[in-house]
Amino acid sequence: MHNKEKTFVKMSDLKQFDIVKSGDPTYKWLLPFVKDNNLRFSQKAITPENFVIRDIAGQFENLILVRQLIGGRVQIDGYKAINCKLKEKARKRLENQRPFFSFEILSLFGKVSVENFKSFDKAAELTMISSNKIRTNANHRLKIKSTQLLKYAVVYGANASGKTNLALFFKFFKDSVCNGIPIEATQMFCKNRQENKERESSFEIQITVGDKFYAYGFSAVLSRRKVTGEWLYELYQNGSAKCLFEREGSKRPVLNDGITLTNTEKNKFETYADDFEGNETSLFLTEMNRGKKYSTRSKLLFFRDVYDWIQNHISIITPDTPLIDLEYYYDDNSLKLINKLIKTFDTGISQVKIEEITLDELSNALPKSVFDKMMQHVKNRMEEQEEPSFRMTMRSKETFFNIEVEGHSEPKVTTIRLHHNKSFYEFGFDEESDGTRRLFDLMDMLLNKREDVLYVVDELERSLHPKLTERFLQLFMQLHDEQRMQLLFTTHESSIMDQAIFRRDEIWFVERNAENASSIYSLDRFKERYDKVLSKAYLEGRYGAIPVFSTFDFARATSQTDVLAQTPDDCRDNAERISASREEE
Repeated sequence: MHNKEKTFVKMSDLKQFDIVKSGDPTYKWLLPFVKDNNLRFSQKAITPENFVIRDIAGQFENLILVRQLIGGRVQIDGYKAINCKLKEKARKRLENQRPFFSFEILSLFGKVSVENFKSFDKAAELTMISSNKIRTNANHRLKIKSTQLLKYAVVYGANASGKTNLALFFKFFKDSVCNGIPIEATQMFCKNRQENKERESSFEIQITVGDKFYAYGFSAVLSRRKVTGEWLYELYQNGSAKCLFEREGSKRPVLNDGITLTNTEKNKFETYADDFEGNETSLFLTEMNRGKKYSTRSKLLFFRDVYDWIQNHISIITPDTPLIDLEYYYDDNSLKLINKLIKTFDTGISQVKIEEITLDELSNALPKSVFDKMMQHVKNRMEEQEEPSFRMTMRSKETFFNIEVEGHSEPKVTTIRLHHNKSFYEFGFDEESDGTRRLFDLMDMLLNKREDVLYVVDELERSLHPKLTERFLQLFMQLHDEQRMQLLFTTHESSIMDQAIFRRDEIWFVERNAENASSIYSLDRFKERYDKVLSKAYLEGRYGAIPVFSTFDFARATSQTDVLAQTPDDCRDNAERISASREEE
């Protein structure tokens, strides 16, 4: 075996293994034991070239593993143990359908494109592909094949420039794929031109799953919620692309001729496509994930992979979100870490406690619409499992609560109580300042260890001191330094526009033009020196995307307002007084 055929993977918390890239038929003996996806795989990775193997059993350390990527998912070809006894032991373990190792797979966000949506009239793009010319903060990049993707993107702009609309794009895109184009979308076209109401809007997102790059998008006339096109491409490193499927308007979805399906799969797809013909209100990607099952070797797995990324790997946090589903569960076991973390932000909170409440108490604490939405969410989760067992942490604007479900009994509900330094009494979540409540959203991002997540946060610094915002970013980058977690956020906070914190290609601007339409551009186009004080240059207007004030003469405006506010009778009386004074003169 040549050295170039294997790659060493080193991580601080995992053992070191050899990864062998081979299609040797010698290993095919394992395939009979890999059926119906009985081996469970964790959804984590470093890079597609360096697949990390976690030794769950703790005794198969000398394995040379062989893998093959199919549709962005791992498919086991087989393995060969150095020790024959280990090989026999592993064979028996597989026969019992007990997983003894897991593969980790990479999923990341790469690029977004939007047109005729909110304040975006013409096509606007934001990319996470890094610049090869920038050498600073190299650890902010994640390599997939020969492409380097960035972990962070910070977006600046004046009030009403369109920053929030960029964050809303992600919410709209996710809602449209998972639940259909929302009713409120009828008013989401760009309203700066009359013809935009009947003009197509276009949306596209580029992502990676495993070592595959995908571009998925759709077009629609939003005012009528009419889908006019949909497409999914696999992108290649040389700049070429292969269309996996596409549809035009109400026409039948078409699969790429180069995709070879089994007779069973072909018949199923033909049925799905025929049934979908004439549909102008739904997305075909959604339909292909509505109760559809795919084998581990299916050539149609890209439908599941892309849908799964959009549904489960984008987390959007906006100031007006009525109900936030947090990742990190607050219980007695996690409070120790939470209490240590909250003290670092100097909020005066010395301890966070858990207190059980009833569903009625929770209902009284929440607006009816929010409570109903929360209970529907719990019901949906329960229906997904025959024997429901899950925990979830959620918060509304003024209430923070945990819900634990075991079987079909009534959910157990708990909330948090906060104790402040030198205080005789505990405080409820609703008694805290908006900034402190905001911190719990951000702490969830710090505590969450689930990788392959894109956080989209609108106004990250809202209600926070500039130093606290900077501290949060430092902790986020520190805690997730070796994890595949991406953060895209909008902000006005110029103090963090620092090349020691962010790379030039991670800083973006949104600005409205003379036609009142938003455009997006990167700081990297200005080619600034590495020692440039960016925040000062930004506030001086070098990069645009700041408010431009017109002159205002208060005294003159007041007198004009007084004149305009006069009634016709007032005007006649004034005219008579002026005429009389002139006669006296």
